[in-house]
This record gives sequence, structure tokens and C-alpha cells, in this order.
Amino acid sequence: NRYHSWDYESDTKNHTLSLVRDQIKSIEPTEEDFDPAEFITWDISSSPWYTERDWGEYS
Repeated sequence: NRYHSWDYESDTKNHTLSLVRDQIKSIEPTEEDFDPAEFITWDISSSPWYTERDWGEYS
């Protein structure tokens, strides 16, 4: 299993940051808004989430 995050500071090609548990030291919440439409580009009905989410049309 991997944890996937969005890396806004990376180059312009690929922002997905895919990490295994041992690579994560900490996760800190922020006050920034999150918009799933910024990174969900696939058909979630044919490739659903592994973990259930409450993101409206992106759930």
C-alpha cells in the first residue's frame, strides 16, 4: 500500500507523490482549501477509491 499526495512544488509534469509508510515522518493539517477537481482526472466509477470518501461527485 502507498499513500498518495499532491505535490504542488514539483515540476509541471507530474504532481503525484506516492509514498510507502516508512517514507512518511509526519502529516500536518493546514487551513488551505482542498478541491478534488484539481487532481482527479479518471473515471471513479471504473476505478473506485480503495478507501471511501465524501467528496461529492468525486466520491
